[in-house]
Amino acid sequence: MAKRTSNRNAGELIKSRIPFQGSNLRGVEGSPPSMGWMHGTEFHEQVARLKPDYTVMSYNTPIAVHHEGGWNYPDVSHSPTTGKHQSVVRRAIGVESGREKIMKARADKRAKKQELRQPLPGMEG
Repeated sequence: MAKRTSNRNAGELIKSRIPFQGSNLRGVEGSPPSMGWMHGTEFHEQVARLKPDYTVMSYNTPIAVHHEGGWNYPDVSHSPTTGKHQSVVRRAIGVESGREKIMKARADKRAKKQELRQPLPGMEG
């Protein structure tokens, strides 16, 4: 029987791969019961090869699967609600989205520029 939880508190259950039911987010054992709009995509083909032991679903679309090699997470945009579900999953499994990676790279670039603007020791004024 799947444990009932709020979507916000699903992270620990996802991390531990425990079946759960949130409002529109759920974790199930095994392969996805349906592929939703992901049917026929590259992710669908990967899932067929991977033989997942745990799947996280948003509505009727799988947004992450766990298999013997780890997690498979398609970094694609969804509706705003599914986007929130993806954030819960990313935090639980330790994955950054493409957008998060871009933002981090921009911050690193700004920090490096700032560092280059600093005078070298002994070279001040």
